[in-house]
Amino acid sequence: MQLRNLPRPGKCPRRYHTSTVALRPYRLANQVAVQSLLEVSLPPIYDATMNSANDRRSDDANSLGGRLAVWVATGLGVGLVTIAPGTIGGLWGLPLAWAVGQIASPLGQQLAVVAIGLLGVAICTRAARALGGEKDPQAIVLDEIAALPIVLLGVSNPGPTVWLLAFALFRLFDITKPFPARQAERLPAGWGIMADDWVAAGYAWIALQALFWVDQALNLAWLSSPA
Repeated sequence: MQLRNLPRPGKCPRRYHTSTVALRPYRLANQVAVQSLLEVSLPPIYDATMNSANDRRSDDANSLGGRLAVWVATGLGVGLVTIAPGTIGGLWGLPLAWAVGQIASPLGQQLAVVAIGLLGVAICTRAARALGGEKDPQAIVLDEIAALPIVLLGVSNPGPTVWLLAFALFRLFDITKPFPARQAERLPAGWGIMADDWVAAGYAWIALQALFWVDQALNLAWLSSPA
């Protein structure tokens, strides 16, 4: 039996190989088809969506309404220049809380807080779009400003210690974001910017009321009494 006609190990006769030359036209045709699909079919839809979003951002950034929204949402520009915008810019919430506290009726205070919150949603939505469309731009501090009055609802004649505690508790819960604050951040547009701060303010209100109770129960007289 002769073995000389069998191919040597590691090699195959030319007739056993699939010709790369023969496959080349098919590969080229596939590449052209895929490239044509990507370059012709997809970009018009993609570009139309992106151009529309970019146009809205450009309009908001250049319009008077967009600039005013950014100015208000950043706490008169404080959020654009400070290292800790949420804390520094949030100080604007103290005079706002004082103004809400001047309303004699508790119901009036609550309605004022609701109106401020809804207005804040609209302003933050416009400002975020003007600032580039980020989910929650760090420069926006109106959420902290508008939420702080919630912490002092029902508190009459707060002294300096109460003001300090209210602000510190609010910032604590705003930074730590207890449930469901992080879930609230996923809401769309200005709702997501504002809602997590409402949650933080609610926790801070509960904590402040608990401190009032402890102060009264132990007759410490460190804090002003809630109404």
